[in-house]
Amino acid sequence: SASMARLAPEGLLCDLETGWGARVGEVLTRRPIPAGAALGDAFWVAARLGGAAEVFKLFAAAPAANLGPVAYGVLLQHADMQVQVSVLEHLAANCDCKATRAAVLNAAVLRSARSGLRSPARLLLHQMARRGLWTPMTQILCTRLCLERQIRPPLDGPR
Repeated sequence: SASMARLAPEGLLCDLETGWGARVGEVLTRRPIPAGAALGDAFWVAARLGGAAEVFKLFAAAPAANLGPVAYGVLLQHADMQVQVSVLEHLAANCDCKATRAAVLNAAVLRSARSGLRSPARLLLHQMARRGLWTPMTQILCTRLCLERQIRPPLDGPR
């Protein structure tokens, strides 16, 4: 795409044999990483060309700003459960609406619990309680994880 062409240095060959996806990742890690559509394109290209490891390096160096829907989609599609939880936390931090932030964090809790990572799930639930992001779904997750005695939900939910 046009935004991808802007990221590639002049003379960069789109040759699959030379690991173009990996080189896109290397180029992006050497300069400030742009958030938004350009980053999503870079993630998509790198993942499609076998550079999923490069995508995760980019994510580790990504700005705190919203990365854009394509970037989040690629990350969630190619990541293991632990990285997916980090991606969801990053996404939640960029949600303007408290209810949306709570829904994304509920998904992170669910993914943590399903992968056997109970400690991160418990930590997320504690954070949600402290930040006023408790919803009926959060309560269901807390109950199913048998944590209702350890975590005190706030009296009111997200607004």
